[in-house]
Amino acid sequence: MPSVKPAPQFLQQVRCLLAERRVGLPVLDRDVLLRLENNVRLRLAQREDWAGSARSLERMLVIAPDRPELLFEAGQLNAHLDKRRAAIAAFERFLDLQGEEGDPDLRRRASALLQELRRGLN
Repeated sequence: MPSVKPAPQFLQQVRCLLAERRVGLPVLDRDVLLRLENNVRLRLAQREDWAGSARSLERMLVIAPDRPELLFEAGQLNAHLDKRRAAIAAFERFLDLQGEEGDPDLRRRASALLQELRRGLN
């Protein structure tokens, strides 16, 4: 799949628009790219294009591999697509990153889904 890079002028325009909403906070290129890709992912999900949504989420994880919320969503989406190994890897990484200070409800949910997925592999 060819790598597509947004034009610098476009990134600058998006940065300016986002900066207007968050006066005083710098907008990082990574945040801009994540926001744009998230818009793509949401549109695909609205059309119930789950495979396309998963590909979009994978691109988001390349940009921000240590975002727990993305990993949790990747686990759910891959489980929905019956990609058990990918779902397991995402939930395991999510739990590793969350540690004890993460949301206990999400940790319990991820742990339960992880156990269910592992049982399905046997």
